[in-house]
Amino acid sequence: MIQRRTYVEHIDCAHVRDYNQFMTFLRGLRSKVNFGIIPLRDTKFNRSKSNLKLLEMAALGLKCVVSNMPVYMSFPVLQNSIIFTENSVDAWTEALEAMIKTIQLGKTNISQNLINYCAENYVLTENYCKVLDKSIKRVLKLTNKGIVR
Repeated sequence: MIQRRTYVEHIDCAHVRDYNQFMTFLRGLRSKVNFGIIPLRDTKFNRSKSNLKLLEMAALGLKCVVSNMPVYMSFPVLQNSIIFTENSVDAWTEALEAMIKTIQLGKTNISQNLINYCAENYVLTENYCKVLDKSIKRVLKLTNKGIVR
């Protein structure tokens, strides 16, 4: 059992006004943060959310403890990178302690596996962007001609 200490520090981000500022802010925290914590209650609304919070942490390579919710299950279980946990006090305590132990054992807080997974599955390549742009222009052209509504 890990000795009880203050492990949590509140980080104020009220000054962040847009998404680009937020990502810059988050990148600046990467060296100061041991891992991400992403709790999510099991509600109808939350089951409709995207996996953006996990994606943001993973793109930075930050290991995470997350609620075991369908929205996050698109991410593979990458060893020592993501811990999925049930939404109970005992389960969260166990998951947080496991992640803390992983980091205390000298394993880095940065996961190259997460960075690679995001790059391979979520980043649009320049070539893909060109193809998408060309396709959109074709659809707009057809729409303007009245062929597509």
